[in-house]
Amino acid sequence: AAWFFYATAQGNPTCWEGEFSYEFCCEGSEGNPLCWDDMHTYTSCCLGDGTGPLFADDGEINQAAGMPEIIQYLSTQGGLCDGTEVPSSCLEHGTARNWQSFFEHHSLSKFNRVRDWPVNLSALAAFNESTACPYTPLARLTNLAVVEEAEGDIVAGQRFLEEVARLPAEEDKDCFMRHLGNSAVFQSYGLYYGAGAQVECDAGGPRVFVYEGVPWAEHPAACGYRGLCFSEVYVHRWLAASICRVDRAEEADLLLVPAYSSCRDLHKEPGSARRILASLEHFQTRPQDHLFLFTCEIWKMDHWSEFRPGRFLLVEPRPLICGEDQQCQHCE
Repeated sequence: AAWFFYATAQGNPTCWEGEFSYEFCCEGSEGNPLCWDDMHTYTSCCLGDGTGPLFADDGEINQAAGMPEIIQYLSTQGGLCDGTEVPSSCLEHGTARNWQSFFEHHSLSKFNRVRDWPVNLSALAAFNESTACPYTPLARLTNLAVVEEAEGDIVAGQRFLEEVARLPAEEDKDCFMRHLGNSAVFQSYGLYYGAGAQVECDAGGPRVFVYEGVPWAEHPAACGYRGLCFSEVYVHRWLAASICRVDRAEEADLLLVPAYSSCRDLHKEPGSARRILASLEHFQTRPQDHLFLFTCEIWKMDHWSEFRPGRFLLVEPRPLICGEDQQCQHCE
């Protein structure tokens, strides 16, 4: 599709992101064990180059050699919507191929970590000016991350409500909208923008005070769209909408500090921890009641240890600490 971008690199370029590079992962006969999981292996990332047949001789998907073909298959779901015509109302400002690429990108986002997602559609008039096109509301929802950066979260929340109301009814959707469009990615947006119902929680659960105005706790659509690392957005917005939330810190058992460290790569932001601490009115008197979220396998916060003796919500018991030389080790 027109919007798939992959950097040129040794090995399989779809494996590399951030600290995970060919140099860091592929040295030795089995590579660096810190790099591997069910999808990323030494064979598929270090020995494959992303070219070759889609299926191996035994009929299994050949991840090491067939990644581009796999991506093409997932982006079209095996040609499920081949023959579906783009409505003429969508062609006034763009081409059929523009829209097909848009839906291929949507489809791929259901199955694969897409680097350039959400997509910046603001430069292409087809996705902004084709008001009669039934695809336009979905395109504008996809573009909310860009709206956040340009106009702020309040405006993005207003646009979200407007475009959700304009989406076609299920029975009016064509094959592209019904099968390739990833509408599930927007299911949490009401929560992100404070437009959903209040969230229930256990009556005997802890009362939570949620800080506001903490640096790097904005732009939820830009951050909260992929993977475990980005659940920091969901946890923050869920607690902010919860009936367990209290308005006064004096009434709270826990004080949540929202900062999207995984999304913003705050381990690369000098002084990030100290800026956050400076915004916490109650940390000096109640440090042990402060709750910090770290939802990635890497400590993505500069000088994170200054948050002690606060409480940490982690996905790894011993997260990785990576230096400027890309050497990583488990936190002891």
